[in-house]
Amino acid sequence: MESYQNDLVIGIDLGDKYGHVCKLNMSTGELAEDRILMTPKAITKFFGPIDARLVAIEVGTHSRWVSHTLEELGVPVVVANPRRVQLISKSDSKNDRTDAELLARLASVDPKLLAPIHHRSDQAQADLAMLKTRDSLVKSRTAMVNQVRGMAKSFGFRLKKCAAVGFPGHVCNDIPAVLMPAVSPLLDAIESQTKLVKILDRQVKRLCEKSYPETRSLLQVHGVGPVPTKNSVGFA
Repeated sequence: MESYQNDLVIGIDLGDKYGHVCKLNMSTGELAEDRILMTPKAITKFFGPIDARLVAIEVGTHSRWVSHTLEELGVPVVVANPRRVQLISKSDSKNDRTDAELLARLASVDPKLLAPIHHRSDQAQADLAMLKTRDSLVKSRTAMVNQVRGMAKSFGFRLKKCAAVGFPGHVCNDIPAVLMPAVSPLLDAIESQTKLVKILDRQVKRLCEKSYPETRSLLQVHGVGPVPTKNSVGFA
């Protein structure tokens, strides 16, 4: 263990594969550097024997699970919002080492300087992931619909306007036969993704009813629904 554990403040620049660690001794100003693999097992092994006063990390892809892992170990952690901290976001010498050191120094002076944020719970993050999955499916479906329309135009055919939900059934008879071998897989994929979107829509509705009762007041507003539709604006 370090000889200055009780005065130890740590800043970590969270990379995709490795995190750069800067250990700052608040009493002596001494700095020590290290590198850590970005996995829960490695984080647990590294911080298990360390009695740090505070660990500062920057919000990003890995910050949620890293902060939760540290909290489970009993390690005080603060998650910095770089958009609110110009010393971080507008630094002229941004790199792993300087970012980790800057996080440690700011945290040692006053954690409030980092404009700390609090991450969602695992369940809330999983619920948000469901919405992102739906959004990806809808965007993919839209891209395929546009591709089919573009292919038809290249043959001199302009397909009728219709919602993506019923697109395959509405346009299949208007597509030239010579183009069907290329278009059929797209129509099948559009239909398949529509079914998946409908399943997710039902799941989102159940989430609103059971897990997020605060959405009930929003649902009372005319034209507002759990997700965007042809006749409503979604708030999810």
